[in-house]
Amino acid sequence: MATVDQLRRGARLHSLLFAAHLARSPERPYDVTWEGLRYRRSERDGTRGAISFSKLGVVALFYDPKSKEGPLELKKAYKLDAQLKGMPPQFAQHLKRESVFDAMDVDVGGTLAPVVTATFWSERDGSLKGPKPWEKIVEDGGHLVATELLAPEEAADAFAQKYGLSSAQADVAKRVFGGKAMAEPSNAKVTLAEADRLTLGILVTPVVRELLEGAGINL
Repeated sequence: MATVDQLRRGARLHSLLFAAHLARSPERPYDVTWEGLRYRRSERDGTRGAISFSKLGVVALFYDPKSKEGPLELKKAYKLDAQLKGMPPQFAQHLKRESVFDAMDVDVGGTLAPVVTATFWSERDGSLKGPKPWEKIVEDGGHLVATELLAPEEAADAFAQKYGLSSAQADVAKRVFGGKAMAEPSNAKVTLAEADRLTLGILVTPVVRELLEGAGINL
């Protein structure tokens, strides 16, 4: 069962390894970003996600241009409310109060409007739930954070492979967010040891500093 703690820990782990990746390949620095407690993801094909953590838990919005739930594939008029069906009111209010929908604007017939093809939120027990079966949520955009929801050791290896990082770099992420570190709260700030920073090869640019600060990682 996917949980908010898994997601937060995975998002922070991804941020750490993405920072290492940016030292070698800075072409797309905004594929992984943080805006306060909001974790944002995007891919070359236009898929994007806005995952907003708060005291409430987490609520996530995704847009996948290939999804049959989007305005380009639907045979009837697209309605945003249909994607938010069943969402607890406190999360719906949070989305509006924090302007999370602004991150989901898409050009629809010459007009910018928020488009969501998948969403989920956390229950009181921390489990993640949405208006559709989990497999459908993943298919329609939630796949953006599928790796973040793996165990830290698996996630670190997967991200290292994706970004062409070494096993030593992956091991740093495993040590910082897996193993004994899992006894700590998923939002507990961490400070990188100098040796780990050198192994990761992180170059501290304004973009990288903002990324790591958002993820609660101190250099």
